Amino acid sequence: MWRVALRGITQRKRRFFSTMIAIVISVAFLTGVGALSSTIRGTFDSLFASVYGGTDAVVASKGTLDGGFRRAPKRLPRAMIDRLRTVDGVAAADGLVQGYAQVVDRDGVALGGTNAPTFGAAWQDDPQLNPFSIAEGRAPAAVGEVVIDRNTARLGELTLGEQVEILTIGTPVTATVVGFTRFGTADSPAGIAYTHFTAAQADQVFQTNGSVDQILVLAAPGVSQPQLVERITPVVQDGSLEIFTGDEATAKRQSEFKERLKGFTVFLTVFALVSMFVATFVIFNTFQIILSQRQREMALLRAVGAGSGQLLRSVIVESFVIGVVASLIGLAVGVGVAFGFKEFLSSIGLTLASGPLVVTGGTLRAGMIAGVVSTVLAALLPAWRASRIPPVAAMSETVLEHRRPSRVRLALGLVLMTAAAVLLVTGLRGEGNPAVYRVGASAGVTVIGLILLDPLLLTPFTRSLGSSARLRGVAGQLAQENVLRSPRRNALTAFPLLFGAALVGLLLVFVASFKAQIFETVEGQFKGDFFVTTKGGRGLGFSQEVAKVVRNVEGVEALTPVRFFFGDPKIVDGKGSSTSDAIVAVDTASVLQTVDIPVLSGAIPTMQRNDIAISSEAAARTGWKVGDALTLEVRDIKVPLRVAAVIDASKVIGLFQGAAALTGIDTIDAIDPFKLDQVVYVRTTDRSHSDIAGMKKRLTDAVAPYATVEIGDLASYKRLVDEQVAPILRFILGLLFISVLIATIGVANTMKLSVAERTREIGVLRAVGMHRRQARSMVRWEAIIIAVFGVIIGAGIGAGFGVAVMKTLRSQGFTQSVVPVGQFVLMALVAAALGILAATGAARRVGKLDVLRAISIE
Repeated sequence: MWRVALRGITQRKRRFFSTMIAIVISVAFLTGVGALSSTIRGTFDSLFASVYGGTDAVVASKGTLDGGFRRAPKRLPRAMIDRLRTVDGVAAADGLVQGYAQVVDRDGVALGGTNAPTFGAAWQDDPQLNPFSIAEGRAPAAVGEVVIDRNTARLGELTLGEQVEILTIGTPVTATVVGFTRFGTADSPAGIAYTHFTAAQADQVFQTNGSVDQILVLAAPGVSQPQLVERITPVVQDGSLEIFTGDEATAKRQSEFKERLKGFTVFLTVFALVSMFVATFVIFNTFQIILSQRQREMALLRAVGAGSGQLLRSVIVESFVIGVVASLIGLAVGVGVAFGFKEFLSSIGLTLASGPLVVTGGTLRAGMIAGVVSTVLAALLPAWRASRIPPVAAMSETVLEHRRPSRVRLALGLVLMTAAAVLLVTGLRGEGNPAVYRVGASAGVTVIGLILLDPLLLTPFTRSLGSSARLRGVAGQLAQENVLRSPRRNALTAFPLLFGAALVGLLLVFVASFKAQIFETVEGQFKGDFFVTTKGGRGLGFSQEVAKVVRNVEGVEALTPVRFFFGDPKIVDGKGSSTSDAIVAVDTASVLQTVDIPVLSGAIPTMQRNDIAISSEAAARTGWKVGDALTLEVRDIKVPLRVAAVIDASKVIGLFQGAAALTGIDTIDAIDPFKLDQVVYVRTTDRSHSDIAGMKKRLTDAVAPYATVEIGDLASYKRLVDEQVAPILRFILGLLFISVLIATIGVANTMKLSVAERTREIGVLRAVGMHRRQARSMVRWEAIIIAVFGVIIGAGIGAGFGVAVMKTLRSQGFTQSVVPVGQFVLMALVAAALGILAATGAARRVGKLDVLRAISIE
């Protein structure tokens, strides 16, 4: 039977090649995602190894090494460096100081910061402790001198001796470029821009008051890293500090980054698995059609003594061989996909994967196993059905499927849909995560139910297209009848498209509703006239000096600087209740002049340092009220808080980026060393807006020294939201397109196999007068009906569950549920185009059909 199985493949190369395409694409996507993740991890593993490569011990405040670059809880006094230098076994010690700095080129354009952060640091003189080296020029020796990484210098076409402006958390500074740096062998660390100052100027620029973020220590010859840590521990004597060996510091940063990367990796892997799921359906349907067309062959094998088990194994062998070959090709293509991902990220300035491409054995094994297993599993049921056919019953040329669905299939489908309806109703009656989970479960059960009930939906859908099909005359009517002859087969063909369209529809509804919610919030709650933001909404933020400059512009009545803090904050009380709401920091004295915040109890304008306004949802869940003492925990930092007000945070979700807790800027300053504003809301004295253009010009002129900042009004703020959401939407739709492409291949396979199955029938039609053009049109219409059915049903399901999800989020302030009708109409048109594309090969074959040979087929 092995020989029979292999001969079956070699004799049907074209059919099995078309089957392999779906496997190749899905395995390539999965492999590409794995290789990209490994490359990013490798890049940052190398980066962190370089940062502490020459360091034997690191002294830092607790939570610094695993808390991210925006969380330096407590700085260390420089005096500690001098004390450590006196310890026996210490060869050298220096401080690491880091903060925000961004270079502006001679044309006033800020360099870097589009998709990678821009940092400044104090230059470290000891080459063993400093991961940067001078590639050209010299190190900074005096205030007013800087060195810049070669990547940034290349972007700005900077030259040695040139004066540049540097944006900081304070006023911009002017400095002379005296050198260009490299990070190890790279021109910059993973695309991150770095500007180095002298230690004295770094203190001024970063407002550190003579302190450092970390202390790096080098051991004397013969002293091991653990011995060094043991010797310097008595000198530190501070419970808020931690001491690590250089190896431990490297491992800790690498581990922290891997944890952060996990979400990105899971996100991409989910889409890869969606593609694999779609490919499995395509393979299943293809095998089902192929085996139904080989019933006579299998009957003959049964007649000469082959058992049903042998036939089953022969088909499994076929699927295994196809899976292995397709997966091997997919692995090779996947390396190219990973390289394409890497280059795409680099092209948009996100050089996360700037190192060499890393393809691990685990990635290759995962792709190979996924491809082979999915292929074999997809072929099992068709193989079992084919092996169970009695020899005599299968001796006819073909066995068409029964149009009437089985009662078991119908009953099981109705049970599943009933369960889905119950889950949906209970989900819509609830709120928050439990309700979202129930709606999600309902969507999953619905998908399974549709696999069983799709044929019942396809029949009325196809008949409803009667008038449309008749526009194409006999070809359209025959296409309808051909689709209805095998509703189960064609419904399974349409299912992958249905699944992809449902995901796209859900995404479109969510994005449209999200934007509508933001726009409604801004229009309803914003009492100002202008927004000061970073250009394109990108970057870490801008100097707090911008707000001071804007405040002095003629015609400004009030302004509110705003900072968003998403550093995993946790607000707790002493009784075990807590909330993880994101926090927004504002000028509490002026915020109500620019934003209409519904205050349910307490007062915002009188808030003092370490006061906080909590959401009504958090208050209801925890029982907190005005006057209660709480604690803000960020890693190992603990800040005492007092509840000063309870607000309806859902009303301002669009203005505060989803943050549900509000505090003063001075409270956040204690845990956010960057001290950068993300937006400033401005209210003017001219409420009639008689001189709106003049006011905007005065504001624009005032902030001109800050190259990353721009002035916008309500309309431009909406455009900014669109610009921020659009790339994410395009990226996700691009990932989903891979699934749709695989589904389209499934439609193409079905059409080719269907035409092959009906060769004699089509030959007879041609013999009695059907033109080539009519035959091609008939095939195209079949594909269009299948594709449009899948997309329309899928889009409807996606839209319905998208609206349901938004309903469950109403407690978080999402009161808008928007279905973008225009985009859904476009989806239907795209479906028709995909149908035509999928039918191209089959239509070409029909057009070239030799009538006499077709009729003479035995």
